[in-house]
Amino acid sequence: MFCSKYDIVVPDMEDHFLIPGQSRRARHLVTRYHHHNKVFLTVIDLLTVEINNRFSKSSTILLRYISCLDPRDSFSRFDQYSFICLVELYSDDFSAIDLQFLRDDLDTYIYEVIQTSDFTSCEDRSILAIKMVQTATTSVGRAFSAMNHIKSDLWNNMADEWLNDLMICFIERTIFAAMDNEDIL
Repeated sequence: MFCSKYDIVVPDMEDHFLIPGQSRRARHLVTRYHHHNKVFLTVIDLLTVEINNRFSKSSTILLRYISCLDPRDSFSRFDQYSFICLVELYSDDFSAIDLQFLRDDLDTYIYEVIQTSDFTSCEDRSILAIKMVQTATTSVGRAFSAMNHIKSDLWNNMADEWLNDLMICFIERTIFAAMDNEDIL
């Protein structure tokens, strides 16, 4: 379409031609497709070598692992293994317990994100990050609102663990409403 728009002649890739730069006796007939592939593969090899020379191995690994967070096509590139490896690169920020919880919660997270239209409309990681911050801010606001309902002056001396249990029940009340009381107990 580009070539026709700007009146650029498009060669037939199946046409045979003599490779320029070789002696007449050593010339071989090849298709344009074969010749262009050979040229393109050589250029790609040169670019790969140049990129490898410019970026350190750790930077390349980091970029590879970050690519698993691409939200396009409903997170089709999401890879739990790559994400765990990315987290392990930042081992100072995550304890072993955090890592175990992360492993357990990743499948649930990706399932929930795929089901939410706010996240499936994300086209890149920056929009995904903005949506995650907005969602987290909303969740924190709901949690503080719930705490105001639960923790009153009468219950001010409530233990943290009991407060936490009550908060979960209050915030996730729609889930608990759908469950049988015996299962909850």
